Amino acid sequence: MKHASRHGFTLIEVLAVVAIAAMVVTVAAANLSAVAGGTALLSTKSGLAQLDARGRMHARVSGEPIEFEIDPQARRARLVGQRSHERLAEMSIPMAIGLTVELPRDKQRVVFDRRGISDDYALTLQDGSRSIRLTIAGLSGEVAEKEVEP
Repeated sequence: MKHASRHGFTLIEVLAVVAIAAMVVTVAAANLSAVAGGTALLSTKSGLAQLDARGRMHARVSGEPIEFEIDPQARRARLVGQRSHERLAEMSIPMAIGLTVELPRDKQRVVFDRRGISDDYALTLQDGSRSIRLTIAGLSGEVAEKEVEP
């Protein structure tokens, strides 16, 4: 009696490999989305801090007050000359990032005077799993960062 030689894989073997591959892809996708979300949060935080520093410097150099407009609904932040109305810089805020702006005395925007000084203000950035509160000192521009409960 001859034994038939075996070529290829059985259906069970193929299904087992497909199931394992699906589990690996699911775990990898979950990890990659968490990393991407964290990157967007850090990128937004860095971009807003850079706009603050740039606005302060431009106000000192030009002698013109600069408005730092942060609009969570329009998903943008920008620097505009208060007298010239020149748009100096602008950044988009990713849709994945929640943003809350806390300004003193019911002000609508941060204004850097000709010395680069503003009122203190705070920004809270959230990406679903993490929430960071940035408190910006108006006199020095120093940024204090604190992780808060989402």
